[in-house]
Amino acid sequence: MFCKSLLLYAFLGTLYSTVFASPSLVARTTPPRTLADAAKQYPQLLPLVDGNEDFRHEMDTEHPGLLQDLATNGQHPEYLYFGCR
Repeated sequence: MFCKSLLLYAFLGTLYSTVFASPSLVARTTPPRTLADAAKQYPQLLPLVDGNEDFRHEMDTEHPGLLQDLATNGQHPEYLYFGCR
């Protein structure tokens, strides 16, 4: 689930930079402000948004307060490794 969430954010960042930052499209296209908005505009993202919700629920259940703590205090890893298959 974590990799799906990570891929969703990477995809949305790429989507924003390639589609919404294009000068010809900026005037007529408003970028999505939330994942829910993105899923409405791009239904193919629904499985990723649902996976992200499942991940958040699972993390809140197994590790209450962890995500809020990370959002508030951030992370300072010595190494950052992305390993998805």
